[in-house]
Amino acid sequence: MKPNQTILSIFHLKELLREFRVLIYTGDPLGDLWLMEEELRELYQMKLISDIQYQQGIQVIRKETKKLEESGY
Repeated sequence: MKPNQTILSIFHLKELLREFRVLIYTGDPLGDLWLMEEELRELYQMKLISDIQYQQGIQVIRKETKKLEESGY
């Protein structure tokens, strides 16, 4: 993923994390989202991703979390 490339979906977020050698799969979708948020926050704090990428990533995580919670997971 190129710098400042748009994060539109969980797939894009996973691709971004993969560039930093971060692979997350616990078997618990909500747990995965929580861990992705933590990793994203750390990358942002270390200035490895842009403000826009951080904001878009958090937005995607929130959307996915809401979708899972509404589905009764």
